Amino acid sequence: MQNTSGLPPNLEAKRLLIARAYNQFMVLNLGIVVVLLVAVLVLVKWLGHRAIYGLGLVLPAEAAMIHLGIRRGDDLCRKVDFMCPHCQRPLFEARSSAYLSGSCPKCNACLTPNQDTVLER
Repeated sequence: MQNTSGLPPNLEAKRLLIARAYNQFMVLNLGIVVVLLVAVLVLVKWLGHRAIYGLGLVLPAEAAMIHLGIRRGDDLCRKVDFMCPHCQRPLFEARSSAYLSGSCPKCNACLTPNQDTVLER
């Protein structure tokens, strides 16, 4: 596989490993939410509109799953040592495009081996 990011090959391999595990977790999360929503809709059909309060359980469950997904990404970063050498915080963020620029998503320090500066935002 060709490295199209701005990260060094060792960091790119770690990023792909973490992204794959994170995406699998989030697909599982989506599946659980769909099952819960279908269960609420079935209960509404059988029990009437009183069961709509079941949505009050689905929304906090979804928020908890998102929180667990974020923590899981941070834990995986620590486990495979995908940490910023400058600020020591996890480099993986699901919505981050740091892998395209080669900079840390937290402190914006450059991660490429030929540069060691902090990029201006």
